[in-house]
Amino acid sequence: MGKCIWDAPPAERIIDSDQYFLYNYFTMRIITRKRLLEFAAKHPSAHSGLDHWYRVMKRNDFTTFAELRQTFPHADQVGKLTIFNIGGNKARLIAAIHYNHRRVYIRHVLTHTEYDQGKWKEE
Repeated sequence: MGKCIWDAPPAERIIDSDQYFLYNYFTMRIITRKRLLEFAAKHPSAHSGLDHWYRVMKRNDFTTFAELRQTFPHADQVGKLTIFNIGGNKARLIAAIHYNHRRVYIRHVLTHTEYDQGKWKEE
């Protein structure tokens, strides 16, 4: 995928108020990207997969889990959480998705070993 205006530094983002409204209203907001960056720093092999997931999620407007599965066919629901396989199963990303508010709350980013231990289910 090419660069997006939203990836540019703030000083280079020249848009009008209508573009700003449409971008913020019709895209998913990821809370918080910091967890992705921290995991990628510890596990560099997962960086490109996490970056791809972030960009795809950010640029879409999923309104249901069924719509999300069209883009992420290996996503699964476990209770109120959605589990994503990242980068050819290099990691598991666990998120709470509020489709009505277009918010994605990243709960955990785990290796498969950490995921299989199941401690994330206790929180």
